[in-house]
Amino acid sequence: MELWFTGLIELIWSKKRILEVYLNSIEMGNGIYGVEAASKYYFNVKASELTKYQATSIVAIFPSPLKWNASNPGPYVKTRIDWINRQMKLHSPLPYKQN
Repeated sequence: MELWFTGLIELIWSKKRILEVYLNSIEMGNGIYGVEAASKYYFNVKASELTKYQATSIVAIFPSPLKWNASNPGPYVKTRIDWINRQMKLHSPLPYKQN
């Protein structure tokens, strides 16, 4: 059934819309759902006000947001943050500035 719904969603929604819905509903901590809530919880700012480092910190905890903390990352999460930032710099079609 999930396969059928996935195919239907991909026919109806653009990739951008799928990503938007996913990012607004993903669990990012205990009782924290969506990137906007995670931004406010971890960094006390709206998602649109995150620095690249803060946004990367949130992305870095996606695999296990109940275990890891974006605002106080341990060594493993810091390694993930650095790797994600390197990948963004390497693959960005626009000039990349770290802030």
